[in-house]
Amino acid sequence: MGALRAIAGSTKRLTLRLSMATANNRPSGSGPEPTSVTAAAIEKAKDLSLEINALSPTARAIVMELRRGDDVHGIWTFTAKDLNVPIDPEAFVKLQNRFEHILPGARSLAAQGAFALAEKFPSVVKLSFLDELRQRLSATPSLPLYVCDSLRRALDTLDPDRTTLWLEFTEPIGFLPWLAWEPMLREVVGVPIVRTARQPVDALAPKGSLDVLVVVTAGEPIAGAPKSVVGLCREILKGLPAPHRCVIHLCADVLHRGAVRAALAKSGLAPTEGDEPRGGRGVVVYPFPAADYPPSPHPGETPELSTDVLSEHQWPQWIRDCMHGRGIDVIHIISEAGFPTLFPCLEVAKIPWQLPKRTTEYFFRTSTRVRLRHVDAPQITELTSGFGAWAVVLSAPGSDALRAQRALAHQISGLVPGVFVVHDLVADPDASACESLYAFLSRSPTADGSPRALPDSTALCIQCHPSRFLRDVDESSLVQTFGASFVAAAKQVSVALNTQEATPAWAAVLQRTIEQSVAGYLAVAPANDRDKAAQDGVVSALTKAMEVLAKHTKSTS
Repeated sequence: MGALRAIAGSTKRLTLRLSMATANNRPSGSGPEPTSVTAAAIEKAKDLSLEINALSPTARAIVMELRRGDDVHGIWTFTAKDLNVPIDPEAFVKLQNRFEHILPGARSLAAQGAFALAEKFPSVVKLSFLDELRQRLSATPSLPLYVCDSLRRALDTLDPDRTTLWLEFTEPIGFLPWLAWEPMLREVVGVPIVRTARQPVDALAPKGSLDVLVVVTAGEPIAGAPKSVVGLCREILKGLPAPHRCVIHLCADVLHRGAVRAALAKSGLAPTEGDEPRGGRGVVVYPFPAADYPPSPHPGETPELSTDVLSEHQWPQWIRDCMHGRGIDVIHIISEAGFPTLFPCLEVAKIPWQLPKRTTEYFFRTSTRVRLRHVDAPQITELTSGFGAWAVVLSAPGSDALRAQRALAHQISGLVPGVFVVHDLVADPDASACESLYAFLSRSPTADGSPRALPDSTALCIQCHPSRFLRDVDESSLVQTFGASFVAAAKQVSVALNTQEATPAWAAVLQRTIEQSVAGYLAVAPANDRDKAAQDGVVSALTKAMEVLAKHTKSTS
């Protein structure tokens, strides 16, 4: 019933709700102790924002509420500056608008912030707070001490036996999802932290098998990538032990494939070359398409990129050809990420097998890079839905990529049901935290049959549905909403997929489509009889689709 688990247990979950408010529109503080110190900080921030206009990262207040269900047990307000946060999306917008009529490079610099812009255009941007920004750019965001102390006391009073703390972001959210709340809060709350799913249903995750697509790509070689991939593959195989099917499908670009494959062979994992591993467990490294693979350059020669029009669908087509009709459960991408405009994007090689070219930049500096493609949240969602994946893991090789990947994970979670994770490769270079992560993702049972606990690592930022922590789910509300036929068919699908050797791609894709439709149905209540009739038609269509899926998955299992 994984696909139909509506959000449950809201009256019991311990939640920190985070939002933003302008300094002139902040809520009155309440809770375990006064917030006069915070109020003074906000007033000071307000004065500073007037001095340096809207470029100040202190122009907004952050509101944090401690909740259990609908009951509020504490409110804290503080500023972005209190967290040592040097970013402000509104400043990005104003900077880009100011320089939109100048060369594109200036607009790209504007997206990186005032400091980067001032370095290139010192005669245009002269702001007194740039030195302070320089210091805070290298600082780690942290909660003010008075917030830590009062929050810890409030949690100990409210629930001394807590096992999990949930984070929930409500509009306006600003840059809050970008921040590393997990390491900021871990020592204060004392338990693992998980971000609440933004969809009202969970995605079905078969327990009988696990097919993981690992993608390694960047504009330049990622330092330590071979070691990280070897560690990741080891931990994935440990996360779902034998005799379960657990296959890692590795697609790496030309900058990483050779080194990663050699490291895997040296480690003893012995990857196969494009063939299914023996016994349904192991690593497959896929070759590039033979017709498009470039010849090896002569020593000392760096070939140029083709000037032909490049396709935007090289990665999906290559992966589709490699999978031969098999579905993918988890897509794990190791890549750089950033904000090339105002939106977070992964930075991937546009053509995975295209050799790099040597380019000359300003000040006679030379760099060798591949041509990049920036992949945003809708495009990642299209990739996952097209292969039937129910989870996405993004591994970031640096702090800038981490910030962008957290923003991406938050955006994707608002588009489709599933589990979305950001993994810090700097804090966890050998991917040791991924064993518990993949045991949790695969839902492999513990010795007593209980659900897997949340991985306890600050190198992981996890966003998932609360039902993943429930052993049993009350089906009465689902039967009332969708009917007994739909719920019965959903059970049959779950049983059939759990016994498959490998989930067929068509079945996984249809399951994802049904889940998205169910999520859209539950998100909006009918306003009148016409809307109610339309929703009844949707339920009828979903029931028929689920019954067809149940019939065909049962016949192929």
